[in-house]
Amino acid sequence: GIERGLGAERRYPAALEQLDAILAAEPEHTLALAWRAYAHAALDRHELALDDAARALRHDPTCAKALEARVLTLTTTARYPEALADATRWLEVEPKNADAHAARAGVFGRWGRYEQALESVEAALRLDPTKARYYINRGVCRVSLGDPEGALRDMNQAAELFQRPHEQPFSTRGMVRGLPLR
Repeated sequence: GIERGLGAERRYPAALEQLDAILAAEPEHTLALAWRAYAHAALDRHELALDDAARALRHDPTCAKALEARVLTLTTTARYPEALADATRWLEVEPKNADAHAARAGVFGRWGRYEQALESVEAALRLDPTKARYYINRGVCRVSLGDPEGALRDMNQAAELFQRPHEQPFSTRGMVRGLPLR
């Protein structure tokens, strides 16, 4: 998922510098464009995110990271039909990607379509039941649909998962390391 808040403000600018250097050497590097779009999206730089994602998708229409950046940006800017179309494209590219299902749930949820959001977040949980944010999202859907008991169970599950050591902390080095220069 996308890291937001103060942590993102500290990490993404350093990653953007590295990505800019890669793109200075190779302006149409698809993955670097996609990751830069993702970083811009995390920093709410909407037009820059959409521009970089569009450039990446011109070179590779199936670039999942560019689609993810578009979904985040379009959802944040309340452009739900476009966000849903891109989330659906992302799922066509990566049908077993739990984050893609969760992103689609996020579009539906922000759009107020809670039943569809619930279906999508449940698909994410079937693929990866270890992410607390999926339980939080399902809890929000449940309370919005009149199921406060189910929402409470989900929030308790999320709290339990937050107490367990899980994924490595986010690193911008992982963002640019391994991007092959063509």
